Amino acid sequence: MITIRTFARTAIVAAVIGTTAVSTAALSNAAPKAPWGPAQAIADAFPELLPTSPSATGYHGASCETNTSPGEESGATVGIECKDTDAVEFAIYGFPTASGVDTALATLEVSEPQPGQLDDGSDYTLYSLEDSPEGAVVFLTLEAKNLQKYLLVVGKEGATVDELGETWGHDAPIGTDRA
Repeated sequence: MITIRTFARTAIVAAVIGTTAVSTAALSNAAPKAPWGPAQAIADAFPELLPTSPSATGYHGASCETNTSPGEESGATVGIECKDTDAVEFAIYGFPTASGVDTALATLEVSEPQPGQLDDGSDYTLYSLEDSPEGAVVFLTLEAKNLQKYLLVVGKEGATVDELGETWGHDAPIGTDRA
């Protein structure tokens, strides 16, 4: 069974093994902001997609939680992982820089980059894993300056990439440039 939690934690971690791990000492020494603690910057960057707190619900009724250790080797420092009412799992992982996102993606076996534009006019790039009987997983990077250091991972068991786009991504509030 494929899940974002299982997939993202193992694939992203495994993908960047051998690269320089990013120190999270500064992050762990910083006073966490409520209610998302060290993941508050992610929640602030995606206010329409993510719930206002871990006890609230987000886009499509998603329940979410903070992951403060998405993987020592991944380069991601923190993430918010969610599952919505349609069993779509999505996660947003924060990296210290946009190049950290690129490094993680470069080591995954994903499709060629597919550029696109969201309804709000902001640009994105989509990468996908091969569709399989287990389901589809896609990775999105966003071009808005304030969103370049985040990696959005979306997946659903038994779905195809096209189905994810039609049922989840077509109206997902993910790209508005708020900088």
